[in-house]
Amino acid sequence: MLSEKTNYRSKKLTLNLSTPYRLWSFPSPTVLLLLATLSAFQITNAETAFQKQFHEREEVQLIQAVDHFHAGDINSALSALEQLVQSRPYFQLAHMAYAEALATLGQITPHHSSEKNSLITPLHREAQKRYQARHVLTEGKIPASIVSLSKKHPYALIVDLTLARLYLIDNRQALPSIIGDHYITLGKAGFGKARINDNKTPLGVYTIHEFLDGNQLPDLYGKGAFPINYPNAWDKYNQKTGYGIWLHGNPSQKYSRPPRDSRGCITISNDSFEKLKRFITIGETPLILTEKINWLSQQDWALQQQNIKNILTTWEDDWESLNVDLHLQHYSSNYRRRARGYAFWAQYKRHIAEVKTYIQVDISELDIFLYPGERNLFMTRFVQEYQSNNYPKKGSRLSDKQLYWQLEQDGKWRIVHEVES
Repeated sequence: MLSEKTNYRSKKLTLNLSTPYRLWSFPSPTVLLLLATLSAFQITNAETAFQKQFHEREEVQLIQAVDHFHAGDINSALSALEQLVQSRPYFQLAHMAYAEALATLGQITPHHSSEKNSLITPLHREAQKRYQARHVLTEGKIPASIVSLSKKHPYALIVDLTLARLYLIDNRQALPSIIGDHYITLGKAGFGKARINDNKTPLGVYTIHEFLDGNQLPDLYGKGAFPINYPNAWDKYNQKTGYGIWLHGNPSQKYSRPPRDSRGCITISNDSFEKLKRFITIGETPLILTEKINWLSQQDWALQQQNIKNILTTWEDDWESLNVDLHLQHYSSNYRRRARGYAFWAQYKRHIAEVKTYIQVDISELDIFLYPGERNLFMTRFVQEYQSNNYPKKGSRLSDKQLYWQLEQDGKWRIVHEVES
């Protein structure tokens, strides 16, 4: 924490910048300049009190202080920054902005060295990510990746790895909406995890399957951790390796970390971690890790959802028709299930159909995702109730099913992989 005494409320500024302020000599662009244009993208008064509490409050305070500075209200800016660094003594970016504001007022000439630049460059990158995220207008928009969410998920999490941003999705109303967002850190080597120890964060649709209390973990994990189910079914299908991918807090003496600083995990501030805990249901809450979120208008999102639901409905109808050829048209020649390919599947379907007089398929708890990191692939998962003359209503079979649909060269969506349990 910076501890220099400064009478910034008086007209005459008196500074002693021997240490530690001279540590923070800034290459262009400076943090204050980088953050200055954020004022138009602050948390708006139109948002409800419920929504405001789930943004990263410290970031909002930093942005407002910088806004005061560039509006010429120096006293308010420095007062706000001083309060921020006192309340969050390990928020290095806030210290940097505070020191720069003081140095600017004192007309201190920047002093550059490779050692100092190595210390502040990660903070500039953090500032840049926070700046870029605030230019994303999410009001009235829905992430394209989330095509449909079952109401059994009141909330979901989606991460834009390019922006280093986690968004909290409220799914309790007719349309999903963003009610909070938080700066995050990802893997040192970026994203697209494929093998063990590659220091990358995965791309995909995951579920949080456990909570680990921070009191039982090393300080690295802060207030706690939520392990996710990497590698999932699609990762295993693609022979990806690795383990131990968590969403977790930060060390007690680091409010935040540079955008790329983990071994593949997603890390957030301990304050943000505590806020998110109440919205996560173990074994249920979806966590979507995507390279970059494509934001859709509500109208375009609804159209996309209906088109994909129509594909799924046609698959159901053709299965119930007992026309095996029609039903098999929904499966790719590259289809694989339980290590068996299309030829075995087609033979099995024809054999089963010989003893069927009717089939009824009902779907509930439907989730649909455009699959991150893949070209023209969507995933459906649902609870399937299957009935036929072999499975009368009293003995209907319930199963959890995942279907992965690929757009093929002839313009048709077909199933390439299936998981059932």
